[in-house]
Formats: sequence, structure tokens, C-alpha cells
Amino acid sequence: HFSQYQNHPVYLNPAYTGVFDTTYQYRAGGIYRNQWSAIGQGFNSYGAFLDGRAGELAWGLQFTQNDAGDASIKHTYAGFSLALHKRLGEGRNLLVAAGQVGFVQKRIDPEQLTFDSQYNSNGTIDPVSGESFVNTSVMMPDINIGVAYLFQISELDKIDGMLGISFAHLTRPKSSFFQDETIRYPMRTSVTAGVNYQ
Repeated sequence: HFSQYQNHPVYLNPAYTGVFDTTYQYRAGGIYRNQWSAIGQGFNSYGAFLDGRAGELAWGLQFTQNDAGDASIKHTYAGFSLALHKRLGEGRNLLVAAGQVGFVQKRIDPEQLTFDSQYNSNGTIDPVSGESFVNTSVMMPDINIGVAYLFQISELDKIDGMLGISFAHLTRPKSSFFQDETIRYPMRTSVTAGVNYQ
């Protein structure tokens, strides 16, 4: 739900872990978006990350949460990524391969929901819904992988860019509140490309 998702690079692609100016050893960032706040609590999305480098290895921690307002449906992710940075030849080109492991938690508060069976013919709402949830919280492991290629076109550092591809939810974790084995996260593929001209 982020509109400027490129500002949460460790979420976008695990291979962007540790990809930042070599002057620094660590990087931290946060991102927030609020939608539809005029209709109740609206939708809120939060994200934060911390990553660092030590030689060719880089590590990262990240957190994201989506909160679906009045329905109180929350989706939380916390993960750890490890990346290998490999220089190609004598130039400024860099190949990065990374993996990320984490946990996804989905939560719902049925007390905040109203179902059609609660509406009575006289215009009143029955406070008891009669709906039964097997679980109101589901936690599942998650695995993501990615690769990125960073390149330098100009020797004067005026033009550089990056290409990346990542695959999220490789294990297609189950995500049903009703223990339905057929309801799973679809695998998400993200392709990114960018060029900087100074």
C-alpha cells in the first residue's frame, strides 16, 4: 500500500540490502502512508528497515504493517535478509544476490465487523453475528529471494543505474482464518529498473 515503495528498498527486493553509498556502514529508514481517513479510521501502512555492510556481505532487518481501519484487519511482516555483493571485473559494476526469511501475521477482530445476517427487518442490528472464526490470528513463515545488477556507464560517475528482480512468498504460505488449505499467498514477482544522471 506504499505509494513511494522505492523508499523501502529492503522490502522491494532483498538484493537491495546494503546497496547504499560506501561512505557509510549502516542505513536506516521509515515509511508511512494513510488512506481514506475521511471514512472512519482509514487504512494505515507502516514500514521500517535497518541494513549494514561488512565487506562483501550485507545484512538487513525490516518491518511492515498494514492496518485496515475499522475492520481492524492487520497484516504484519518482520524479516531478516542476507546479501552477497560481488564486484565484476575492475569496473564499478556490482552483482548482488540475497535471501530473506521472516514471518507474516494476519489478525482480525470480528467484533468490529457487521454481517448481513445481523440486519433485522425492522431496521435494527442484532449485536450477535452468529459468524464463527476458527482463528482470529494466523502466523506463517515466509521466504523471499532477489538479485540486482548495479552498473556505471560514465567514468565520471555521471550516469549509473540498477536492474533487479525478486520473488516473494516462495513457499506460498497458508493465509486462511478458516484453516482452508487452498487459500495461500500468491508468489509476488517484482522487477525494478532505474537510471541516475547527475
